[in-house]
Amino acid sequence: MNTTCCERVLDNCQKIAQCFETLTITGLTPSTTDKITFQDLFRNEYVIDIIVDVNGETIVDLTSIPSGFFNSFSRVFFLFFETFVITVDNKTYGKLLFTVENIQTNETNATINV
Repeated sequence: MNTTCCERVLDNCQKIAQCFETLTITGLTPSTTDKITFQDLFRNEYVIDIIVDVNGETIVDLTSIPSGFFNSFSRVFFLFFETFVITVDNKTYGKLLFTVENIQTNETNATINV
């Protein structure tokens, strides 16, 4: 995805503990397929195919992303979709920003709501 100076980035203030093992994304178009890209501040990118269930949720297969990519030192990450459009309050966004922090928790599943 090409970025421009006018691209809208949605910061919905989601914070994720860096020890997550599974990632669930909710709020998607039900019963669809898409590609999702994760990008760090250094523009390292990983693209993953997703299948969205009838409830508009997908569990992202993180096995193709190197261990340690999501860490609290890099902190800020973006995600964007190949076809799904992030719309909030009638505004369209090209990327969703989320942060990964060193939060002490036993929870290993992280959820991102779009």
